Amino acid sequence: MKKIVYWSAAELTSKTELAIKRAEKEKGRTILVDFKEFIPDIYKYYGLKYKPKTELIAMYEGGQSDISQFLNKKNSMYVFTGFNKYEYMKFTPEHLAYIISVLDFDMAVFDVNAGIYFTDTYVALKYADEINVVMEPNNLSYYINAEMIKFVCDNWKIDKAKMTGLIAGKHADVDSAKEITGIKVKKV
Repeated sequence: MKKIVYWSAAELTSKTELAIKRAEKEKGRTILVDFKEFIPDIYKYYGLKYKPKTELIAMYEGGQSDISQFLNKKNSMYVFTGFNKYEYMKFTPEHLAYIISVLDFDMAVFDVNAGIYFTDTYVALKYADEINVVMEPNNLSYYINAEMIKFVCDNWKIDKAKMTGLIAGKHADVDSAKEITGIKVKKV
């Protein structure tokens, strides 16, 4: 399964919208994974009912691998609805890695929390095949993202070669973003 992550240093960067668009355009068995802890929002976008996840912990401990009861079907893809503010503190990195390991799809597109402050971000970046770093079209955003990229590469041992910067907006300066962040960058 190919794992594609949408991440940023800060919220309000169009990250979720880009993840949704990517998942919707993929062919084959695709799942859109709202891996955000505390305030997931993809289920609201699609008008889906939030599915509580606490039972996943017992499934992990019991070695079960069928998590289909936690998935929603939307058009030709599936959606995993994230962890709400009442559940997110119960999940460890091992639980989140388990969820990734039992997904049986051709493609999984993950929307994770911005920054470096939540477990979901760490686990998704650790297992990602492709990381899209979503930035605002200004130098401050490029510098902040550069610091976060350095942190995750140095401390979490994330491979910088897996990263591509994405900048939305007519004022995107791709050359400056490349120079500042040290990763491939493109305008979206």
